[in-house]
Amino acid sequence: MTLTFALDDKGILPDRMIALLAADGGILSENQSVPDQIQPASLDLRLGEVAYRVRASFLPGRTTVAQRIDELKLHEISLSDGAVLETGCVYIVPLLESLALPDDISAAANPKSSTGRLDVFTRVIADETRGFDRIESGYHGPLYAEISPRTFPVLVREGSRLSQIRFRRGQALLDADALRALHEGFSIRASAMPARAERARGPCSRCDHARYLSFSSTVRSLVVWFTRKCWRSRKNYTGRVSARTTRRKA
Repeated sequence: MTLTFALDDKGILPDRMIALLAADGGILSENQSVPDQIQPASLDLRLGEVAYRVRASFLPGRTTVAQRIDELKLHEISLSDGAVLETGCVYIVPLLESLALPDDISAAANPKSSTGRLDVFTRVIADETRGFDRIESGYHGPLYAEISPRTFPVLVREGSRLSQIRFRRGQALLDADALRALHEGFSIRASAMPARAERARGPCSRCDHARYLSFSSTVRSLVVWFTRKCWRSRKNYTGRVSARTTRRKA
């Protein structure tokens, strides 16, 4: 199968389409891809075999990242058997994945959540780009990770996954009018919650006692979980009443 779209299709590509994009040659890899590398709406990016320590963070601008590395690198570190990246230093690592995107597909990268928990600053750069973590539509070329440990040294090796990339077709951002309409829709739903709760109150089908609807206080205005809760069943309630009556008679 090949990756095809309807004329009005736009938004983030899910895992099925990411796999088709890779099969069509839009995502290239030096090594064989890992089965769990494709996530529900993103692709994990893997570090290559060498890291370059550079003087400072940079953007390539009108040149390639490789040219800038030649100008700024201090030394090279092999990641084949693992290496420790020191705090306060900036490293550039070529990634195993490269891109050959169609003209209507762009990409955006971000650190994985595990990277943030380790307090490792990382972002993705590409050739002839003027921004971090942003890949223009139709881009053909390699990808690089900029890594800078902040709190303590970290051990990385070839194949480590610190970043992930998402693919987007078309302009999927909402304008001001669409955001206003969405906000009004949520407001209407939120205002109807108390009325729904009153309508939902009623006798439990098992014990004739009232059941209630509980709301999540943290996301009350957006999402509501309706939890049907019976405070006691007929059997337990009747048993407790009978035991209480027996004790009183005794």
